[in-house]
Amino acid sequence: MTTIIKKISANKNNTPLSEQQTVQKNISLDLVDLSPDNYRIYFCPVALNELATDMTLHGMISPVTVRPMPTGRYELVVGERRIRAARIATLEIIPAVIKELTDEQAEEMRLSENLQRENPHPMDEANRIGKMQREGKTIAQIAERLSKSKTFIYARLKLSALILPLQELFFAEKLSLSEAMEIAALAPSSQEEIFERHCIDWQEENFTTHSFKYIIGRYKYDLSDAPFDVQDSQLIPQAGACSTCPFNSATLISLFPEMAEDAICTNKACYHSKCLTATKNEVLQVVENFAPLAIIYSGSLSEENQIIVDSLDQTAGLPQYSTCEVMVLPPPTMPDQQDYTDEDDGESFDQIGYDLAMQEYNEDLSAFNERTASGEFSKGLYFHSFGAIAVLFTERHSNTKQAPQKATAKQVQEAIKQGTQTTELLQGEVSRLHTRENRAKQIDREKVQLNLHQHFCDATSTVEISNPANSADLAAARLLVYQSLKYEAKSRIDKSLLVDENLTRITDPEKVYQKLASLTESEYALMIRLAVCGQGESKIPTNISGIALYQLAVESSLDVQQIENKQAKIAKQRMKKLKPRLKDLETRIKRMDAQNKHKEAA
Repeated sequence: MTTIIKKISANKNNTPLSEQQTVQKNISLDLVDLSPDNYRIYFCPVALNELATDMTLHGMISPVTVRPMPTGRYELVVGERRIRAARIATLEIIPAVIKELTDEQAEEMRLSENLQRENPHPMDEANRIGKMQREGKTIAQIAERLSKSKTFIYARLKLSALILPLQELFFAEKLSLSEAMEIAALAPSSQEEIFERHCIDWQEENFTTHSFKYIIGRYKYDLSDAPFDVQDSQLIPQAGACSTCPFNSATLISLFPEMAEDAICTNKACYHSKCLTATKNEVLQVVENFAPLAIIYSGSLSEENQIIVDSLDQTAGLPQYSTCEVMVLPPPTMPDQQDYTDEDDGESFDQIGYDLAMQEYNEDLSAFNERTASGEFSKGLYFHSFGAIAVLFTERHSNTKQAPQKATAKQVQEAIKQGTQTTELLQGEVSRLHTRENRAKQIDREKVQLNLHQHFCDATSTVEISNPANSADLAAARLLVYQSLKYEAKSRIDKSLLVDENLTRITDPEKVYQKLASLTESEYALMIRLAVCGQGESKIPTNISGIALYQLAVESSLDVQQIENKQAKIAKQRMKKLKPRLKDLETRIKRMDAQNKHKEAA
């Protein structure tokens, strides 16, 4: 039976909702299509099933609101939760109120119905307000339309940035409102990382978020402490300057006033990328101007810095030393004029103090340059917590006494002429002559080596690849693997394999070579695996080092299958959640395509 409640006026597009023609009747559930414009995206599965169970017993009590479409079907306006429950309950006929509505009127009715609920969920409000803003409405217009304060609109806009998986947690009351708003301020990539690392098992009973405040804090960075120029728009051109970035809280005063007191970056990936790029630029500058002979670090060299070192031809093969092993002499720091300006008025400048500081700096710089030229110290590239700088360094020597200065040949000859020579003086001259001859022999050997190196390289570049590897080739391969080891791995090999029968470490180069050449296949394999593990790129599956490490793991006793199965299980769970979302989106797309074709045909 059909009941007409109101009559429609002549011009339905301008007819107020209260005067629209309204018909109530029972219709087939199969004829009802969900609206692609409904901003509400989450419906609690438990509550839906409970409602479906009730409908199985009593049917749908409250009618839904639909509008007729030119195709003869109906588009849902209000009551999506009831429609979803009815489908679960496999109802065939449902009660519906049918209204002739324009798109704008249908949208207004959805908004009115949802906002008039007793306790609308903050996430539903946020999604609707975000949609209104994307449609071109200003903050003032949204506030007036919803009869809400601008502060309320700002807060909900902030919340609308929450990614869909975390919205589900919020709807399921696994996140508090304050936690949801904190996370929503982060970049989408950071939100995704938080979900994958800390929330993937949120549907389990023992899931808890008590440490979220600490977790979220690890994705925020104070830009006043950034190790790069936040005004530099060319550091990473596609990212631009931090001073105008939407993920800098100091730029959000128009959107989130409460966050604008401090400059806090909420885009972890971009911040780390800028830190890495700035450090790499510093390294390139030091390499170009200083030509360092070693890498120096305090504590340990970070994974990011190791990747930079390995990626540059000028630094990849350099030895690496901890500050515990060498004495570091950093270059002097130029005085900053800002340090000599009165903080109270910002104008008074201590010229005398600044001039004295500059004089001291120039003296220290001159001494630093003299030491650089003298060869007393070696040049190094020092990685510290805020980047990389050029330094001078020398090996630390403990409990060593300075050797007495020996007399020169001229002094010895004068002493002999004057008859003042002593046994100690003559023995010193004998020692000096032996030292000189030993050095001359060493130079002879170096010249032979240089000549041999030239001839061998020339022969290698012209000879075709035909001869198989000989024992010297195989020994050289082991040497190259040994030299590629990082400091800790090399120390392990030195202590365990490069020792004599008394377990004393071998340091003589020829004996080290012989020891490497005589390593067993198992010992050599260990050295290879340590070398591959030491490559930062071996953590990247698409890098050749990563592929090599994977194959080594497969060929070893490591249970690779178990690791892959564990990750595959996580991926399967993720796909299980993704499929219904994709199906729903595909259904909406098909429906909209059909509607568009119908409009074009009309």
